[in-house]
Amino acid sequence: MRFPYLFLNLAVTYLVAACGSNEAATVATPTPILSFTPSFTKTPLATLTFSPTPDYVATQNFIETDSVNAVVSTVQPLTLAEYSSPDGNWRVEVVRYDCIKYVNGDYIGIIAYEQIKLIDLRNGITNTIDEQRQNCDGIGAYGFEGLYWSPNNRYFYYDDSREGYAETCGNYATPTIYRVDTVTREKNTIGGGHISPDKTMLALWQWGQNEIMIWDLDMDEMGRISGWTPNMLNGQISWSPNSQAIVYLQTTYDCAPDYGKTYVIQLSLQDMSQELLLEYNSPGFGWLSWDAPNRIRLRDGAGVMWTYDLISKELKPSP
Repeated sequence: MRFPYLFLNLAVTYLVAACGSNEAATVATPTPILSFTPSFTKTPLATLTFSPTPDYVATQNFIETDSVNAVVSTVQPLTLAEYSSPDGNWRVEVVRYDCIKYVNGDYIGIIAYEQIKLIDLRNGITNTIDEQRQNCDGIGAYGFEGLYWSPNNRYFYYDDSREGYAETCGNYATPTIYRVDTVTREKNTIGGGHISPDKTMLALWQWGQNEIMIWDLDMDEMGRISGWTPNMLNGQISWSPNSQAIVYLQTTYDCAPDYGKTYVIQLSLQDMSQELLLEYNSPGFGWLSWDAPNRIRLRDGAGVMWTYDLISKELKPSP
């Protein structure tokens, strides 16, 4: 690459000479500049390989959808249960497509499928309000079960844990309750609750919170109150026979045979006032039932049954 610089030096020399002399400057013929053409090796785009990261969620969704389609196209549906509204205008049906073997690549499973349907008997219109894909060889709780209609016929309550057992050792595990609105078709999750003897209310713990909520089946939440003792575990709830009060447990631990210290509290719905009935040390109580107007039955972590008299305030082992 010296040739361009040599030409430049010669040109400057002749110009200086011309400026210093009256004689015409003689310009030498420049040496041609060599030309260089760079050479690059290009890889066509068609030969490049791209390896995107697998989308696990998308794959799971595809398998779930494809397996449900396989079950529905293979098995005849069976109506497991029917629930008619008190006014005769509505019927809810639980429909099941029984288990088949399903294979998709590396995935092999035994799959079933259920739907819960709402039928307007006045015009025959049917809506699927919930569905559930099930692993027949899996564990846990599954399956739709109708619970109750609201007295005003507008709401239907159901759970999705008809069969099997929740994967917990806890003393308090209730199925999740859902509610469907026959007018709007809206579905809400209520939580795990207990129906009152008069079939008009639910009593339930708010999940993850130290609060008990009272729920009107015809409307919505009636009220809520904090549990008696903070930083304790939520325990069993039981209604009084007249549906005007509840008793509930709070425990230190959630698995038998030792629930630790346990509190037994009574809550009156009339004014949402609370009263501590019992404070019981290890092994604590894991279950209770208000089975008579003035009597509560309890079972401790060792399996021993007890009776608490609400009039005399005495706690005695049951025979």
